[in-house]
Amino acid sequence: MRVRLIETDPAHAASLRAVLRRAGLLVDEDPEPDVLVVALPAASASPSQAPCAPIVLLLGSDCSDELRPWIAGRPRWISLSKPTRPRALLAAIRTAASGLSPDSSTD
Repeated sequence: MRVRLIETDPAHAASLRAVLRRAGLLVDEDPEPDVLVVALPAASASPSQAPCAPIVLLLGSDCSDELRPWIAGRPRWISLSKPTRPRALLAAIRTAASGLSPDSSTD
């Protein structure tokens, strides 16, 4: 599965990439990923430049104003609070890619 990660903190990005790659996911800048993972706030990223793929949002403190533009027009979206456990992140990615609603996840 192809995952595009948007995380503006280099240390957090490296950690998330390592978790995702150990799980066998391809993490890169693919213009058409299966799932987009965005850690908010994403100060230097623009939702209008991101592919319209299912999205998993990692939310810090109150990001409600920043959340809306990222989910607009998405086929599916799931939000998780930071810090996120690797197992929860991987389950959310698989759920988003599968087309199931978060409520139908069995993890």
